[in-house]
Amino acid sequence: MGKKKKTAKGSPPTADGGSLKANPFGAALAGLSAPPAPSSPAPSSPEPPPIDSSAADAASTKGDDAPSRVILSYQRKGRGGKEVTLIELRGVPADDLPSWLSRVKKSLGCGGFREGDRLVITGDQRPRLQAYFADLGVKRITSG
Repeated sequence: MGKKKKTAKGSPPTADGGSLKANPFGAALAGLSAPPAPSSPAPSSPEPPPIDSSAADAASTKGDDAPSRVILSYQRKGRGGKEVTLIELRGVPADDLPSWLSRVKKSLGCGGFREGDRLVITGDQRPRLQAYFADLGVKRITSG
């Protein structure tokens, strides 16, 4: 078998003899003009002030649904060397744990998941969690 002969680079001719390098939409775009300007601006309603999500989040968790006691613990064993913080929320129904998990994850900016009746937060977040729950008004916070 011999070597293939190289062909010249370029576009194959089209049916009308032109090249494909030409813009196929050129003729269509030439007939278009700029879009018409709006005749009058839409009436703008006054925008409400931006809501600070952390303040709204803290306000929604204060009061009745705040846990009566929080137990924080640090664990690395059995997790491939990864550090996690375990949170046990006493006085909170199991149905509310997913909402608490999302609140904690958003406020700390870290990952986490639910493991039984405990929340597992990635990393050693004990000092930050103590401050977070103290701001919510939790009286008994145990860290170990």
